[in-house]
Formats: sequence, C-alpha cells, structure tokens
Amino acid sequence: MSGGTAPAAPQLGCATGVAAMTALLQAKIQRGLAAIPEQGPIGGAPPSGLHDLAIFGAYSGCFRTLAVVTAIMIPGVLLFRVLRRNPAIPTVV
Repeated sequence: MSGGTAPAAPQLGCATGVAAMTALLQAKIQRGLAAIPEQGPIGGAPPSGLHDLAIFGAYSGCFRTLAVVTAIMIPGVLLFRVLRRNPAIPTVV
C-alpha cells in the first residue's frame, strides 16, 4: 500500500461493515414484516405491535450477530497487533 491508501483502508473496512449490517438489518425487517398476515383480527390493518415486534426481532438478531463477530475477532486483534520497542506514544496494557 502506498502512503495515501493506508489511512483509508480502516475507514473503507468500517464503511463496508456498516453497509453490510444495514443490508442484513433491512432484509431481516422485510422478512419479519412479510410473515405478518395482511389482515388484522377485525379485518383492518395488522396491529402495529406486530410491526414493532418484527422490527425489534430484526434489531436483536443483528445485535447478536455483531456480538458473535466481535467475540471471534478480538483474540485475532490482540494476537496480531504489532508491538514496537520504543513507540512514539506509549501503549497502556
């Protein structure tokens, strides 16, 4: 990597992760809303509580996914970090 692209790589990785999780969240919300019957108990629109429950389920599922991915990645981050002999900024461990 050249000097100009190295600082952009972590930001690109973060933006890609945000885009992927947003797409996953939207897909889960759409799948949850599609499972709700079109008619409510009296023939009107479905109750908003079911919509809220579908959206809450999608958010909690995405949060669980992020928690698992984080738990898997933390050991790798700690294992592969670069330690320098005399760093310009001392690291606190």
